[in-house]
Amino acid sequence: MRSALLFLALTACTGGEDAVTDSGIVDDSGDTEDSGTTDEAPTAAIEAPADGATVVAGTVALEGTVADTEDAAETLTVEWSSSIDGSLATPTPDTAGVVDISATLTAGSHTLTLSVTDSQDQTSTDTVDVTVEVPNTAPTEPGVSIAPAAPIEGTDALHCQITTPSTDVDADSITYSFTWEVDSAAFTGATGQNQYAGDQIAASNTYADQIWTCTVTADDGTDTSTAASASVSIGAAGCASTDTFPSCGGLNTDDASYDDGTSMGNNMLAFKQVASAAMDIQRVEFFTGEQTGASRVAIWSDSAGDPGAELAGASMQIESAVGWQGASFDDAARIGTGESYWVVWTPVNRAQASVQLSGTQVDYRGSSDGGTTWGDTYTDSWKFKAFCCE
Repeated sequence: MRSALLFLALTACTGGEDAVTDSGIVDDSGDTEDSGTTDEAPTAAIEAPADGATVVAGTVALEGTVADTEDAAETLTVEWSSSIDGSLATPTPDTAGVVDISATLTAGSHTLTLSVTDSQDQTSTDTVDVTVEVPNTAPTEPGVSIAPAAPIEGTDALHCQITTPSTDVDADSITYSFTWEVDSAAFTGATGQNQYAGDQIAASNTYADQIWTCTVTADDGTDTSTAASASVSIGAAGCASTDTFPSCGGLNTDDASYDDGTSMGNNMLAFKQVASAAMDIQRVEFFTGEQTGASRVAIWSDSAGDPGAELAGASMQIESAVGWQGASFDDAARIGTGESYWVVWTPVNRAQASVQLSGTQVDYRGSSDGGTTWGDTYTDSWKFKAFCCE
């Protein structure tokens, strides 16, 4: 009985059934069979920026995802890196495998890499090539002034100076542009160059009491600076305070020849002239007399062939003695070369008419409402003189 039992026990231990080990299945021959399961590598995918993209230097959004068949996403080891800036971040993925970060990238051509490693030390990567550019910075606002600070009409050219040059952090070359206004209206005439193109206004363009403004902007080829402006007021030519000035115009100026048989009415009269050269008219005289009373002489601008507005004028007192009588202006009337203007006289009623016998004819107009409206054009040989500043 004992012999039989022992035999059966030995059979159970050495029989032909296969035995299972930790590493697989052991067959009758002792060989281990493969279970058929392997660990797969994780995956990495960069979603932004796109391959070949150009971005601005500074903080850049990097977006990507990782995944693994065997390991949970949040257990994977992740690194973002740059070929220029090195390691950027080692974020922990969320449960969906998202590994978005914000990274500071310097300027240059980067290869960005997203790498992922699983628990079995298997690694995958994804890369994109990205160009990082530094944004342009506009030049600083320049400092500006106009020289001279107290210009005189017709004498001083205006120079718009750069007192504080613009700077550019990008080391770009800087150019300046100049625009001018006179009495708040854009100046469209020719400009000159002192240091930069357009930085100068000729003296012949300036008149007393004008306000000239120069505006300057700096340009680095991409952006412009904040505009900077400076202004000056034009002073009068400063003629001497006297009734004696050099003669610079007039008509029928013979002292002896006049029409003694005519006299003046009440109308304001205007006589059209054209300046052969630029001049500053400071005084006007007419040949009159025989009556006394308040009168006025003036220079008016031309407005499309009509008297426009008074440029300069002064009141006077007519004396009874016949001769040249007139008044000097506080400020000269500036007339440009080839410019039309009107010599205006408000006479005393029944005073000696300022007309020469057989003299040169001139167009004239009359106004009975102080120059608001003007009548038809007539001609006669009027006598008057104009005097200018030296």
